[in-house]
Amino acid sequence: MVATNGGPMVERILAVETSSAWTSLAVADDGVVIAEAEHHDARGHVEAIGALFADTIAPALTGPPVTGVVCGVGPGPYSGLRVGIAYARAVALAWQVPVVGVCSLDAVAAANRQPGDYVVAADARRREVYWAVFDPTGARIDGPYVGNATEIPTGLPVVGVPAHARDLITFLATRSASDPARWDPTPIGVELDDHGDGGARTARALTGRTLLTAQPLYLRSADVTVSPRASHPVTAGVTWT
Repeated sequence: MVATNGGPMVERILAVETSSAWTSLAVADDGVVIAEAEHHDARGHVEAIGALFADTIAPALTGPPVTGVVCGVGPGPYSGLRVGIAYARAVALAWQVPVVGVCSLDAVAAANRQPGDYVVAADARRREVYWAVFDPTGARIDGPYVGNATEIPTGLPVVGVPAHARDLITFLATRSASDPARWDPTPIGVELDDHGDGGARTARALTGRTLLTAQPLYLRSADVTVSPRASHPVTAGVTWT
């Protein structure tokens, strides 16, 4: 929170979300979105993000400075997800402001609350979905996981929309601006450095955790693996899956 020209204190947040085919940016003052820009291209995150910022977001950044950056950390496709996170970290470093990550499913849940328990699901490709279960307050109570859609609990409504930057703003608004832990994210690198179990280990590590460090949440092992019989340190024994 900062005061400008003796006026009221304003919390200005930049949100960056690239966990789906959308490249989405938004800036909000005290939780109210004042500018947003989006582009839909599953392979165009790198090309889109700078242009969206320059054309729409930057002109809105007059007056009070940005006080923090929030980014969606997935789960999502490897390349696009990293583009948004790297961008968020870079601008936060340049502005010398804190940056936090939010599970993108949590952001969708916050913006689409239901009267009872519900599931948020997102396309994970390979005929699979990312999913998690939330209670009526938008709190995650199980997940996130990745797997076949048949693994989703039956009898619960499913919200199947992708995350957008304004959803991150909505999620962050659930945390009091006066909360000292608001910009003190939970480190996730050590707990989640071993993937490929369908998200079970990730789900256990994230139980009760919301604000995370700005690094990707992956629920799968890498698409490229190296055979233990490899004789060449770089290329031999590479298996594509």
